[in-house]
Amino acid sequence: MVVTVRTLRKLESAGFDRVQAEALVEAFDADLDDLATKMDLRSLATKADVATVKADIATVKADIYRAMLVQTFAIAGMLFAALRIFG
Repeated sequence: MVVTVRTLRKLESAGFDRVQAEALVEAFDADLDDLATKMDLRSLATKADVATVKADIATVKADIYRAMLVQTFAIAGMLFAALRIFG
């Protein structure tokens, strides 16, 4: 339990009855379970990380298109040579 017994006692001394204080402590405890920790936030990708990955993808994409163009010319050259030899 993240919220301690000390918090429960503080609520009671501030005028909450036992049932109200416990309900409040439980509500905060349930809500705190869904919060991100500092470690969670450190592990998230930043905008710079995303930009770097996008740039890398663009580079790989250009390399693939270049390779496809070279292969296309190589195939066309082989077909042209085959037509001259056998045609």
